[in-house]
Amino acid sequence: MQILYIIVLSAGSFLTLFLLNKLMGNRQMSQMSYFDYVVGITIGSIAAEMATNLDKSWYYGVIAMSVYAIIDVVLSFFARRSKKARELLNGKPIVLISKGKIYKSELKKAKINVNDLISQARNKGFFDISEIDCAIMEDNGSISFLPYPIYRPATPEDIHKNPVRTGLVTNLVVDGVLQDDGIQQAGLTTQGVQDIIKNNKVPLSDILLLTIDEQQQTHIFKK
Repeated sequence: MQILYIIVLSAGSFLTLFLLNKLMGNRQMSQMSYFDYVVGITIGSIAAEMATNLDKSWYYGVIAMSVYAIIDVVLSFFARRSKKARELLNGKPIVLISKGKIYKSELKKAKINVNDLISQARNKGFFDISEIDCAIMEDNGSISFLPYPIYRPATPEDIHKNPVRTGLVTNLVVDGVLQDDGIQQAGLTTQGVQDIIKNNKVPLSDILLLTIDEQQQTHIFKK
């Protein structure tokens, strides 16, 4: 009986987490502030305890998680409306390198050292710190690097090219199955897609992925 009760509580805590996640909004780990991270960990801990602690009423956990979620939503609302509130909750960007000069005082403020900075630079593909013109620690803890113009990748503008815009790519076939939504989005018909497949002389069952862009260029990836 207790095992069944734990299963029901686990399902209930999962459903509560799902609903609260929708309330707070979907954000990747890199987009979360430190406060968001702490709130998420706390709510997860409460949900785990709710699923396994049989001595307390289940709604205690729901109430506690809801309070944390509501506080997070309210503070996020004020952070969007007020610059001061946003800086208080999330902090503000810190300039670590400017015009090739490393600011030790700003590294101290960001609570990192030179080795951490070099490691982050390598992770972004910069193995020589002298190639970096500017580095900024964002309010989520990640570091953005701006290399000197001579070290940044060339763009079409640099070589005076004007590439054709391909726009969004739509999936017409995925794993041998026609995608009705994609076909409709591309302004095609099922027969039109079948004609494309026939012209490429590839059986539908052998197609892993078939895409089309806004220039009507198709690409077929076989299984």
